[in-house]
This record gives sequence, structure tokens and C-alpha cells, in this order.
Amino acid sequence: MKYSIAVILAVTIAGCAPPAPKPNKVQPMPSPSGKFVLTIPIERNPAYHNSPVWKVTISDGTGSQLYKDDSSEFVGNLNVYWPCKGKR
Repeated sequence: MKYSIAVILAVTIAGCAPPAPKPNKVQPMPSPSGKFVLTIPIERNPAYHNSPVWKVTISDGTGSQLYKDDSSEFVGNLNVYWPCKGKR
């Protein structure tokens, strides 16, 4: 009986899909015109004690990187996010 419950519990947990990200945590985020795409990956910053930081990155519609904030010191291990357009 103990094993049956454990197996049922394991199958139930394994079958659950991860929750969809909140609208204000979805990446990539296209601009209203579609010309630009915003991503904010977490990467290491060697100039900031090699700590993980959020780096604002802007690309064009073809995926070519136009801007990246390589000097970011915005700590990347905090669970923070940007507001969703039109919602606060």
C-alpha cells in the first residue's frame, strides 16, 4: 500500500507541467513595432566580482545584437522582474 501511494504521487508530480511564466516575465519581449527585441539574461560580470547580473540586451528583428549593458551591476540572483506594459 505504501508503495502504491508513492508511485501514484510520483506519477502525478512528474505529469504536472511547469506553470507558464507571468506575462511580465516573458522573454524575449518584442517592441510594439516589432523592430526591436528586449531580453534581460543573467550573465556573469567579471568587473563586478564575477557575480551574476541582469544584462539588458536589445536586438533587431533578425537577432543581431544592437546593445548590451556590459557594465550592469544589477544583481541577478534576486527574483525581480520588469512591469508588464499597461499593468501595474
